[in-house]
Amino acid sequence: MNQIIKTKDARFWIIVLIVTVFLFMTPMQKTHAGELLLNGVVAGEGTHFEVVDSDYLNIVLESSESISIRLESVPKIITLVLRATVPTATSTTITIGGLSTETTYYKYEDSYRNLTEFTADETGRYSYVQNIVTPHVVFIQPIKSTKFIRDDATGGDCASFGFWDNLAKVCTLTQNISETIEIDSNNIILNGNNFTVFGSHTGSGVYLNGRSGVVIKNLRIENFSYGISVYNSSSNRIENNNFINNDNQAIVFSNSGTNTTTGNTVSLLIFSFSRHQGFVLYNSHGNIFQNNAIALNTRTIASGHQGILLFSSNNNNFISNSVSDAYQGILLFDSNGNDFALSAVANTFQGMLLFNSSNNIVHDSIIRDSQNAGIKLLSPSSGNQVYHNNFIENQTQATVSDASTNILSLPKPIGGNYWSNYDEPNEGCDDINADKFCDLPYVFSGKQDDLPWVMQDGWKIPVNQSPTISSFGQLKSDGITAIFEGGITGEPTVTFKATLTDPDNDQVKLQVEFKGATQPFDGTTLLGSDFVASGSSTTTVKNLIPEGTYHWRARAVDHKGNAGAWQEFGTVGNMDFEVKLVPLYTQVRSNYPSDEATDGWAVLDYADGGIGTYPCAKNTNATIARCGCALASAVMVARYYDVTQAQGGDVNPKEMNHWLQSEPSGYKNGDINWDAVSRYTGYKIKYEKTNNTINNYALLDQKLTNNQPVIAKQNSGRGGILRTHFMVIDNKLATNYGVKDPAWYNTKTLNDTTNSADKVRGYENGFDGLRIYKKGDGIAQSSMNLTLGSPAELFLTDPQGRKLGKDKNGTNYEEIPNGAYFQDGFDDPLGDTPVALDKNKLIQILDPIEGQYRVEVIGTGAGSYGLWSSSCDAAGNAQGQEFHSETAPGYTATYNINFDSTNATNTVTRLSDEIPPEVKISFNPILQELGIQGTDNTTVNPAVSSAQQGKEAIYQINDEAGNTIKLAFSKIKQEGKEIKAELKFVQYNNVPISKFPKTELKYEWSIDKKTGEIKELEQKLEVKNTFKIKVKYGREKNETEVKIEKNGEKETKQTLSGLVIIKLTTASGVLGFEF
Repeated sequence: MNQIIKTKDARFWIIVLIVTVFLFMTPMQKTHAGELLLNGVVAGEGTHFEVVDSDYLNIVLESSESISIRLESVPKIITLVLRATVPTATSTTITIGGLSTETTYYKYEDSYRNLTEFTADETGRYSYVQNIVTPHVVFIQPIKSTKFIRDDATGGDCASFGFWDNLAKVCTLTQNISETIEIDSNNIILNGNNFTVFGSHTGSGVYLNGRSGVVIKNLRIENFSYGISVYNSSSNRIENNNFINNDNQAIVFSNSGTNTTTGNTVSLLIFSFSRHQGFVLYNSHGNIFQNNAIALNTRTIASGHQGILLFSSNNNNFISNSVSDAYQGILLFDSNGNDFALSAVANTFQGMLLFNSSNNIVHDSIIRDSQNAGIKLLSPSSGNQVYHNNFIENQTQATVSDASTNILSLPKPIGGNYWSNYDEPNEGCDDINADKFCDLPYVFSGKQDDLPWVMQDGWKIPVNQSPTISSFGQLKSDGITAIFEGGITGEPTVTFKATLTDPDNDQVKLQVEFKGATQPFDGTTLLGSDFVASGSSTTTVKNLIPEGTYHWRARAVDHKGNAGAWQEFGTVGNMDFEVKLVPLYTQVRSNYPSDEATDGWAVLDYADGGIGTYPCAKNTNATIARCGCALASAVMVARYYDVTQAQGGDVNPKEMNHWLQSEPSGYKNGDINWDAVSRYTGYKIKYEKTNNTINNYALLDQKLTNNQPVIAKQNSGRGGILRTHFMVIDNKLATNYGVKDPAWYNTKTLNDTTNSADKVRGYENGFDGLRIYKKGDGIAQSSMNLTLGSPAELFLTDPQGRKLGKDKNGTNYEEIPNGAYFQDGFDDPLGDTPVALDKNKLIQILDPIEGQYRVEVIGTGAGSYGLWSSSCDAAGNAQGQEFHSETAPGYTATYNINFDSTNATNTVTRLSDEIPPEVKISFNPILQELGIQGTDNTTVNPAVSSAQQGKEAIYQINDEAGNTIKLAFSKIKQEGKEIKAELKFVQYNNVPISKFPKTELKYEWSIDKKTGEIKELEQKLEVKNTFKIKVKYGREKNETEVKIEKNGEKETKQTLSGLVIIKLTTASGVLGFEF
C-alpha cells in the first residue's frame, strides 16, 4: 500500500487488497491495491502515516503518540480526523511533511473560528502539539476566509451579506459571496435565496460541527473542496441546493445522524480526473436522503468517483435518488442495514458495489447501462436483499461472491428482479403459467434469481388479482329503496346492488347466490349482472320471488373469470329479508286469484239494502263486481296477515260478503262496516284508524314502514275516471308506491297512467283517505258506528262533552279519541250503474267510553234519510238499529245512545224529542177544502190522521218521537162554495188546553167556469177576545184585501198582490195566524 501503518486491525487492509484485485480486473484496472480507498486518503491507527497518491500533496504525518486517524489530502485542503488510541494520552506532537516549502498555511481545529497561521520550513515540514483528550477535526488550507452565522442580534456576519430575521433565526442571502460560511449556532436557517457561494477550490462552502436543527436551503455552492461539511451533527436539513464543480464531495457527513437531505442536485460540469463524490458518509447513521440527483460526468475515469459513498454507516434510508455518469453509482464499505428504494442509477462503470456490508435492502430501483456490472456483492457481505429492481443493459448484470446468505428473490408474490437479458423464451425465460415470472431461475456469477420477472416493473402489474365488492345492499324494485337486514318487502322483486373493484382494472360483474333462509349456500343457481368498469356500482334483479324468508351472498367476477371471495350480506347466518305479499283479489272477473273463483263471486248480490240514490245498496241490484272494491280490499289485507280461514270458510269476497250480509251491521246502506271485518276474522286483524287527509304521505309511509298495507280511498276524478273507489297500497318505493287494485287489476303503482282497456287506472300518485288495519291478537274490541244516508250531517257528543262530526255552523270536530267522522261510498267501476249522487256519512269510535251519547242529524237538504246505528261490546257481540225519516235544511233530529261495553243488547238508540208538533189550518185553494198541516221541530211533514167522533171531527198529528197534537172541531160544514168550521179544543200529548177561546173559520169562493180557477175568495177567522180577520180576494184586480182587528186595537187594512191564504196556527196552545 506504499504507506507505513501501525494498526491493531491490519486484517482489514489484507481483505481490501484481495477484494481490490477481484474488483478491478477489467480493461480499466489499476495494479495497486489501494483502489478500495480513495485517492489521497489513508486511515488507520499508529504513529506514522503517508499519502502517496494525492492529486494535491503527498504528505507524511508523524505522531508522538499512537492515534486513530483519517488523513485526507485533496486539492487545496488537508483534513485530519483523529483521536487517541490510548485512553491515558492527552496530547501528541504532530509533524506534517510534504508541504510546499516556506509557504503560509491556515490550520483550523473543529471550527473556522479556531485558526492557527503557520509557514512550512525550508523542508516543507510543520510541527505542533495536538490535544487528543477528545476527537478533533483539523483542516489545513492555503487560503483564509470565513463568514460566521450565529444566534445573536445581527446573526453574526449575516448582516454583511444578507438579511437576518432574529425572531425566526433565518439568514437570507441578498448577494453572492466568496467565503466559507460556518453555522455557529443550533436551529439556524440559512436560505440561499438562489444566490451562490463561490470557492477557490479549497475548504467547505458551508461548515457545521456539533450542530442540530440547522436548515440549509436554496443555495448554490460552487468550486469548493467540499460543498457542505457536516461533522458530529444531527437533526439538520439540507434541501433544494445546487452543488456545482466542487472538487471532492458535494456533501460529507462524519459522525452525524438523523439528518435529512432532500431535493438537492450535484453536477460536475467540467470534466476532471480528480476525485469527486456526490454524498459521502463516514460513521454516520439513521440519515434520510430523498429526491436528490447526482451527475458526475466521470463514468470512465478512476474508482474515486462515486455518486453515493458509505463508510461504516448504518441504517440510512435512500429514497428516489438518481445517480448518473459516475464510476460507481453507489458504494458501501462496512455499512449495514441501509435501505435503497426507488433509486435510478445509470451510465456508470459499476452501478452498485457492496463490500463487507450486510443486511442492506435494494428494491424498486433501476440500474442500467453499466460498463462493468450492474451490482456486485463482495464477500464478506451477507444477508442483503435485492428484489423488484430493473437491471437493464448492464455489461454484467450481477456478481455475488457469497451466494449463501444474500437474497435476490423473495417468495411469491414478491419475487425477484427484472433482467433485460433474460425476458424472452429464446433467452431461457418462459412463462407457461402466466404468473409473470420466468419459469426457470436467472443464473449469474455466484448466485441466481429464483423468480425473475418477465417484464420490466412486472411487480407493478400484479398477477390478475381477484375483484372485490363493497357497499352492497338489497333494494326494492326501483333500485333505490333499501330493504334493511331482516326487513320485509311487499313486492316479489328484489334488487341486489354492490360496488365492484378490480385491482387490474378489468371489467367486472356482480354474482349473487340467493337461497331460502334455511338453505345452505352451495354455489348453484346464481344471478349475474352485466360486466361494468372497475369501480362501478351495478345491480342484478330477482323477480317472482315467492313469499318466504331468504338470505344471499355476493361476489365480484372479472371478465377473465377470476372470482373474488363470497361475502354474505349482513350478519352471517341471519335471515336477510322476508317477502310478504298482499295477494291480489279482484271484485271483477280476472285471473286474480283465478278466473273460476272471480267469475263465481263477481255476479253475486252485494250488501243488504239501502235507500235513495245509493247504487251499491242491495235493492239497487248491486253486485260484487259493481260495488265490492272495499270488500275485496279487506280480503287482501286479511290474507296478508295470514287470515286465510274465517267463520268456517275460505277468506275471499264471496264468503266475507255472505257473512257481512248475515250480520246486523255488516253493511250499512251499501257501505262495508270496517269494524265488522275485524269480527269476521275473529279479531286476527283489527281496525286501527280512519284518516280523511288527502295525500297523507307521512301516515302512509309510517304504516308501510311498519309493514302494514293500507286501504286507500280514491275519489271520483282521479286518473280521469269518475268513479269513487277503494284499493290497497302495499309497498313504498323511493318516489312511488306499489298497489293492488281490485277493479283496475293491472295497475302496479300509484302513479301509473290510466289505460282503461288494459285495466290500469292512474291515481296521480295520491289518495283521498286511508282505512287502516293492523295485525290482531284475537281479543275482541268494542266499537260504535253510525251511518247516515241523507243530505245531512252527523254531530255527536260523548258523555264527557267531547264532540265529533260537523255542527249546524259547519264546524268540524275531532275531539274523541279513536273517533273519526268521514264519508264513504263507491261507484260501479264497470260503468253500468250511474255515479252515486250522495255518499254515506259515518261516525266510528273504537273503544268508546260507557254512557249516553247525543247524536244530531242536521239537515243540509230536503229528502228522506236513513240512520244505521251499530255497536259491538268487548266480547265481540254486535247489535244494530235502523231509523228512517225526512229532513230538510234547518231541521235537526236528535238521538240518544246509551252505550254499554259489556253487553251489546243494553246499547239502545232512541230519537230524543219531547216537543209535540203544531198545526196550521187554512183553505186549500187547489182541493177547495179545509186543509190541516202538521209542523214539528224534528219531523218533516208529520203524519196527519182524522176521525169522526159523534158530531166532532178529530184530527191528530204525530211526530217520530210519538208526540201528538189533537184538534177537535164541533162542526165542519161545507156546502157548495162555502165552508164553516168551529174549533172546539186543542190537546198536546192528550193534555187539553184549558180556557180555549171560541174559534170560527169561514170560507166562501166562486169559480171561473172557463178556467176552473178561483175567481173570488173571502176568508174569515175569529178567535174570541183575540183577533178577527177578514180577507177578500178578487181576480179582476188580482189583489187580496186584508183587514185585521185585534182585541182592543183599531182595525188595520192592507192590500196585497195575488191570492193570499190566511193560516190559523198553534204554538204551545196559543192561536195565531200567518199569511
